[in-house]
Amino acid sequence: STMAKRKVDTENRGFQTRWESEYTSTEVAGKPACLLCGESVALMKEYNLRRHYETKHADKNKNMDMEQRLQKVEEFKRGLKSRQDRAPAMCGHRSGLVARTREKMQKENVIGDLTAYHWITHQESLCGKALNMEHVMSTITRTVNFIRAKGLNQRQFRAFLSELEMERGGLPYPTEVRWLHQGKVLHRCFELCEEICLFLDNKGKDTTQLRDKRFLCEMAFLCDITSHLNAVNLQLQGRGRVISDMYRTVKAFQTKRTLWEAQMRKENLSHFPSCQTMTDQLSTSVFLSAEFADKMSELAAEFRHRFADFEA
Repeated sequence: STMAKRKVDTENRGFQTRWESEYTSTEVAGKPACLLCGESVALMKEYNLRRHYETKHADKNKNMDMEQRLQKVEEFKRGLKSRQDRAPAMCGHRSGLVARTREKMQKENVIGDLTAYHWITHQESLCGKALNMEHVMSTITRTVNFIRAKGLNQRQFRAFLSELEMERGGLPYPTEVRWLHQGKVLHRCFELCEEICLFLDNKGKDTTQLRDKRFLCEMAFLCDITSHLNAVNLQLQGRGRVISDMYRTVKAFQTKRTLWEAQMRKENLSHFPSCQTMTDQLSTSVFLSAEFADKMSELAAEFRHRFADFEA
């Protein structure tokens, strides 16, 4: 009816404050987003928010009163704002550091233009996405979250979970582990894969994928390449880093990557210890050397694209 349509249109006009405490959500770029997992909800409708919350997070806040919920929401929002503000604060066209620096140069009659480069560490981080192996990490993340919920009394997992707690600094564990902070999770899951499968079997969970040879090879490759990417990321961080030195670090990695790709095509896994472990357990004919070499080639293309501005 017209009245019902008008009600929906009115509801769609804006985010309602009470939804923050009721569904632990907020508004990001004009869309409702869950603060617990970071997922966006398609429509600005209470039904959609309620369904998402009750389906995925209903148990998380059930023992909290309203004041505690609001406090938790504010903590999540501060963390979200901190992450969103980092790049714009530097690169905003009107009020960012770059814009203000250009304005200052004009006032001081400085000849020449200021060339702005996007956050070099961020560019390197985004390159990992080019591997298109999120399906591996999503399986690992679901598994880890299940272990966190059901495996606290299992001795072999207590140290593992303790490491994860320290790694994330006491913050709520995300639904998707940040791409370049997944190294420890991947390596520990790879090391404990058989124990994890036995644990899941006892809980009646399907372990077909975790025992699949192709999946195990993909996980091994992702372990190793993420380790290499993390090493570069750490070298790019810290005080006193000059952009020219940082770029040389990236170029050095690209040179190494070329060598590693050639070695991978020849099934030389000396720089890929997890992959070597898999080939020791399986035959080399099963290992996906050519496919992984192609992924490293795609990674090289992504690096060239993202760092094109630095070539000048």
